[in-house]
Amino acid sequence: MRERKNVVRVGADEFAAALLGKIEKVELPKPGQWVRQGQKVLSFFRDGVKTEMVSPTEGEVMEVNPEVVNNPSALRQDPYGKGWLLTLHVPDEETTTRNLVPKGLVRDWMRDAVERLYSRQPALAGAVAADGGRPSEDLLSALPDADWKAVTGEFFLTA
Repeated sequence: MRERKNVVRVGADEFAAALLGKIEKVELPKPGQWVRQGQKVLSFFRDGVKTEMVSPTEGEVMEVNPEVVNNPSALRQDPYGKGWLLTLHVPDEETTTRNLVPKGLVRDWMRDAVERLYSRQPALAGAVAADGGRPSEDLLSALPDADWKAVTGEFFLTA
């Protein structure tokens, strides 16, 4: 999300936060570090297993969210507010954001992602409220045989 000219706030959306579920640790790049678009720079740990997300854009890390580092549940509790992960200084916004999903396609992209998840694990289809309410706190907790790292890797495009 663009904060101001050449500054982007990076986080996880509601779907990603629900897939991550009850994480125990978050590792983020250090301020001053340069990250490239598509580089694995966000690490999440659950039951001693690590999964990663890639950077959506390229730039220098300005700030990381100490609240999420100290209390990883903040990511799940408030992904669009207190659960942000880091801010980046993006010198060339046009070039470094061109691979993001365009605003007009986000709804269809999310619908497709949810359908893919449900087709992979049909039992999940009942895990969210039919009225469009907030999904389960931890989408995969009801499926003890689900491979958390594989599922998150598929949806975070890192597998």
